[in-house]
Amino acid sequence: MKCVLLAFLLMSMASCASLYPIGGAIVGGGVGSLGGPAGAAVGAGAGAAGGQLLAKEKDIKDLKEEVDAYSKGDVEKLVQMRLEEARDDGFFSGMLEGVYDFIKLIVVILIIWNVLPIVYTFLSNKKINKKLNGGSNGKAATDNKMVQRADEKG
Repeated sequence: MKCVLLAFLLMSMASCASLYPIGGAIVGGGVGSLGGPAGAAVGAGAGAAGGQLLAKEKDIKDLKEEVDAYSKGDVEKLVQMRLEEARDDGFFSGMLEGVYDFIKLIVVILIIWNVLPIVYTFLSNKKINKKLNGGSNGKAATDNKMVQRADEKG
């Protein structure tokens, strides 16, 4: 059953080139695990590298077709390729990029919102501490008061 599921997963990944490296790492790690932890690490690395090569194969074919169209002066083929590329990248891809950029902006604003008051409080408390303790770090002033009290009692 597991072999059938794995075969189905690998066949379904044929249209999802971005999943090739992940699938290669999983399969390579599984096969490499027969040789122990080191074998699993090497197998996963080899599988991921193979997946990267397979994922880039489609880009290389598309680039070859584009170069052939340029060399033959086939304008219709170039327009068709650009339309397919725009259809693949499409509206939702652009929207996702915008959402990711917005999330990054919000994270930066939240970090500034939380860190700035902490830094301000630290610096203002340091300034107040110097005023109250006469320029010392606070511990020496407390020790001096204890020495004075001991002298008064003794």
